[in-house]
Order: sequence, then structure tokens, then C-alpha cells
Amino acid sequence: PGPANAQAMLERQLQRLSPAARELAAAAALAGGDWHAELAPLLLGRSMLSLAPAWSELEAAHLMQGQGFAHDLVREAALGLVPPSWRAGLHAQMADAMVTRTQSDPARVAEHGWAAGRWREAAQALRQAAERTRHAGRLEDHEALLLRAADAHDRAGETEARFDALAGAATAAMLRLSVGDAAEDLAWACLMPWRFGQIHQRVAG
Repeated sequence: PGPANAQAMLERQLQRLSPAARELAAAAALAGGDWHAELAPLLLGRSMLSLAPAWSELEAAHLMQGQGFAHDLVREAALGLVPPSWRAGLHAQMADAMVTRTQSDPARVAEHGWAAGRWREAAQALRQAAERTRHAGRLEDHEALLLRAADAHDRAGETEARFDALAGAATAAMLRLSVGDAAEDLAWACLMPWRFGQIHQRVAG
């Protein structure tokens, strides 16, 4: 079947599942690549043991495989179970749940905080991620993360923190570019909103 027919078929298949299995699938879909079984109890407020039958149901229906969805189309169909008006709140829960796991990438925590509109928390996570990239010598990523943190600080109304993040980004730019190129790069980042869209794609990818 074509993609549209396959999507409709998967939606019908999801609707035939138990409420617990649908809820679990929706949570996993919202989490995307950050999904891990350990997050399920934190997101759904139930023990892993109580959620095991729902996960088994998803696997038996060939919707889940291992730790994730059997196909991207399954995730898209499961995401359709989540009303758009609820997604910001669920992204906030996802960010909170990920913070409790030391293995979580702060850049990914920031993505969920950003989707939730929690700018202060997103900025803090982005700066943690930027610090990691600085220690790893990845100056371009370090600069990009700080620029996005500056945007988040701006949205949170944190003027001083925004300029501090921009100063850090300028330092990173000067270390990897000539002074003139660094100044031009930073000026474009500050003045052109689409630059943050480019940064978002680079960091999220």
C-alpha cells in the first residue's frame, strides 16, 4: 500500500489496542529518538512492571521492535494519538524525565524544553551541552549551542544571560576563525532570525 493507505491502516491498528498500549505508544512517539523504557514510568506515572503487558502488546502487533518503533510510519501514526494542544506539556514532562537520567544528552533535553516553551530550562541545558562540546574541542558546535542558548535566554527575558552566551559564542568564533570573520558570523547570528533556524537544524541533526 502507498504511504497514505499504510498510515490509515496503522492508525486503525493503534485504535484497536488497549488504552494502556495506546498511551505507551503515544509517549514513545513524542519522545522520538530519546525514548528509553526507563522513561516510561516517569512519563506515565506507573511502574515498569505494570507497563510490561502494554509493551508486549505493542511488540505482538509488530508496532514496536527492541527499544523503538518498527517503522517511522508507526511513530507518525502514534504521534497522531497526542492532541497538538497537549504536546507542549508532554515535552515538558519528557525534559523533566530525561534530567533524572545521567546518560541523557543535555542538547536533547533542551530540544524538549524548547518544544515546551520552557526557555530558561532550555537555555540551561543548551549551555551544559555547549560546555561538553568545548571540552571535546568541537568549537563550531560549541558556538552554535551558545547562540541558540542566547536565543532561549532572550525569549525568557534574561538579557544579561543572553549577552553572556553571545560573548561565549564570539570567543569560540574567534578561536576557530579570523577576527573579522568571527565578528561577521556573530553579527549575522544576532541580527538574522533565520540564522537560528539553521543552528537548530545543525544541533538537532
